[in-house]
Amino acid sequence: MRVVTLLLAALVAWPAVAAPGSLVIVGGALSADNAAVHQAFLERRLADAPTIAVIPAASGEPAGSARRLAAALARHGADPADVVLVHVASVDDPETPDVDESLWASNASNPEEIEKITKAGAIWFAGGDQSRIRAALVQKDGADSPMLAAIRSRLQAGAVIGGTSAGAAIMSRRMILNGTSRGALTRPVRTTLHADESDTALVLGEGLGFLPRGLVDQHFTQRDRLGRLTRALFELDTPVRLGFGIDEDTALVVDLADNRAQVLGSGMVTLVDARKATRTSGRKPFSADAVAIARLRTGDALDLSTLTGQGIAFAIGPFPLQESHP
Repeated sequence: MRVVTLLLAALVAWPAVAAPGSLVIVGGALSADNAAVHQAFLERRLADAPTIAVIPAASGEPAGSARRLAAALARHGADPADVVLVHVASVDDPETPDVDESLWASNASNPEEIEKITKAGAIWFAGGDQSRIRAALVQKDGADSPMLAAIRSRLQAGAVIGGTSAGAAIMSRRMILNGTSRGALTRPVRTTLHADESDTALVLGEGLGFLPRGLVDQHFTQRDRLGRLTRALFELDTPVRLGFGIDEDTALVVDLADNRAQVLGSGMVTLVDARKATRTSGRKPFSADAVAIARLRTGDALDLSTLTGQGIAFAIGPFPLQESHP
C-alpha cells in the first residue's frame, strides 16, 4: 500500500459519525446490468423494512424514474412491489398525461407521503437537477421540511440512502450546482444559477449533508471535472477541502457506522485533498500547488478514520486542471 503522508495527515481527523446507516453515491448513468452497485444498495436495507422509497424531485420524468429503478432492482433480486414512488416533484412527467406531477411540489409536508419515508428501509434519489431536490425538501427559511427530517431519521435508524447524478450531488453539505472545469478555473464562482443554460461558471449551493465531510462531484472523468472539483474545494473551509469525484456507472458506498467506504462499478472514484494545498499567487486561470489526488478502483476499500486500505495509490500535484476538450 502506498500512501502519501500529506493526504494521510489531512484525513485522519475524519470525525466519528453518529448515523449508523449507509450511503450509495452513484456518479450517474448507472447501468441496469451493474449488479455490484444495485446489490450493495439492496443489501443495506433495514432487515425489517424492505420498502424502497424513490424521491424523484430532481427528475424531469418523476414517474418514469421510479419505474426504471424498480425494473433495474428487480433484475438483481428485489420485489418491484417494494418500490414506492414518493410524490414530491416540480416537473410534469410527459410519460403520464393523466397526472400532473408538478402539483406535487408542496408534498414534503404531506403526511401520506412522509409515511412512505418512515416505512422505508432504503431511500433513492433520482437524477436530474439537484437544485430541484433542495427546493422540494428544504423550507424557505433553510429549515428541514418534515419529509427531510424523516429521511434523516431513517438514516439514523440504519436505512440506506442512495442516489445517482443529481442524487449524488446532494449528499454533501455543499453541492455543485453548475459549471465546467474551464468555467470554474477562469470565471468568478457564484452561489446563484443563471437562466442561461450555456453558462459555464462554477455555482455552489447547500446540499443535504448526509455525507459528513467532503464535496461530491459526479460524471467525473466523463466530463473532465477535476478542475471544477478542485476549484470548488477552495471555496470551503480548509478542514473540509476533500472532494469525491465519482465516475458514471460507479458508486462510492459509505457505511457510516464504521467510517468505511468502498468503490463499486465500472469506473473510478477520484479523491481530491486540498487541505494542505495553496492557491498559486498571481496565476490566471486558477491554479494550485500541493493538491493530493488518489484514484480508487472498484473493490478498493478505504477506512475513513485511518485512511488505510489496499490498492490505493496517491500523488501530489499540481495537475493539469483545464478541460481536455474545447
